[in-house]
Amino acid sequence: FSAQPLTGKYPLVVQFTDLSLKGPISWLWDFGDREISEEQNPT
Repeated sequence: FSAQPLTGKYPLVVQFTDLSLKGPISWLWDFGDREISEEQNPT
């Protein structure tokens, strides 16, 4: 995956992009702050 931007001021809004090959069928992002997402490319 990639993340943009990597730095910035609070609150930082980051776009995560799935760069997986071979076509995953589900996603689970755990951001470590009690927030999760099942979106392919969460913000």
